[in-house]
Amino acid sequence: MKLHLPLALRAALLAVLCATQVWAERTLTIDGVERKNWNGIIAGILQGIEFEITLSGSTSNTVELRGRGAIAYNSGSKATITVGDGGIFTQDASAKENYIAKENYIAYHSGSLAEITVNKGGLFEQKGDQYSAFIACEKDSQARINVNGGTFTQQGGDYVNVIAYHGSADIEVSNGGEFTQKAGGCIAYGSDSSAAITVDSGGAFTQNEGYLGDAGRVTIDVNKDGTFTQSGGHIASASGSSVTITVDNGGAFTQSGGYIAYRGDSSATITVDRDGEFTSTGGDLGYNGSVTIDVKGGGNFSKSDGYIRNGTITVEDGGTFTLSGNARISYGKTMTVNGDFVQEGGTIDSYTSAE
Repeated sequence: MKLHLPLALRAALLAVLCATQVWAERTLTIDGVERKNWNGIIAGILQGIEFEITLSGSTSNTVELRGRGAIAYNSGSKATITVGDGGIFTQDASAKENYIAKENYIAYHSGSLAEITVNKGGLFEQKGDQYSAFIACEKDSQARINVNGGTFTQQGGDYVNVIAYHGSADIEVSNGGEFTQKAGGCIAYGSDSSAAITVDSGGAFTQNEGYLGDAGRVTIDVNKDGTFTQSGGHIASASGSSVTITVDNGGAFTQSGGYIAYRGDSSATITVDRDGEFTSTGGDLGYNGSVTIDVKGGGNFSKSDGYIRNGTITVEDGGTFTLSGNARISYGKTMTVNGDFVQEGGTIDSYTSAE
């Protein structure tokens, strides 16, 4: 039996289906021309200047950059990658199926640019255990990464995978987005590299292992209910590296392990202001480098385990610094303290008061 529906009813049903259906989308456009019927695998150097890749709508809707694949390889080229709900972009430098393990790149030469947006429900993975994957490789190359409700993971193996190898990176994590750095991940490698990381509006950056500032310069700004968690790894890890950390306006930085200002001639400047919270329950600040801590304007800094070794602590009006538990200040190094702080426990080996 055939059922004949009135034209108006059929049109209404079609409108409902269109409104509720999540359409899968995977497009690759090179210099304004869309590549049709491609399989989502990039294993060679894509030739062109302007690249746009868009992913959404299906858990099987993926793009994989494999082998010696490259996007925005040439000077002056630009890659725009948008990963939406259900989409997965994988940059993988390890061997897989019939593709060899080899370095691969997004924004390789000087003057190239990568703009990567990961929206809610999207996933961007940078990984590879036999060779390295790079984003913003040479000096004056750039990466702009916006984790806007989605997820970005970075990890490696025998080789380190890098964002801002000698280039620069601006990374923003917001609106419930999550950026996780695991073992083998690195941001800002080399003395000419830099990275600016902003975590706000409910975004979360987690460093389990890896490196932030391996000879490079890093700024970390945590505010507006953003959270930064360091449970391992190194921030300002190599000689000559520096990090500036600002926690304010309701932001929270938690350190339970790892190192900040690890090697000699590395430095860290930490400012906690305007209801910001820096909570350290482990780990080491100023291990061989130096650390400058400034707490003011309603900011709170607490240390309950681990070490603060070398540098300066300043507590200004409205700021609170609390030492407790098994925490230790100085431990054979030089520490200058300006202002008052609360000692509920812990050990102060020696320090010089500037007042």
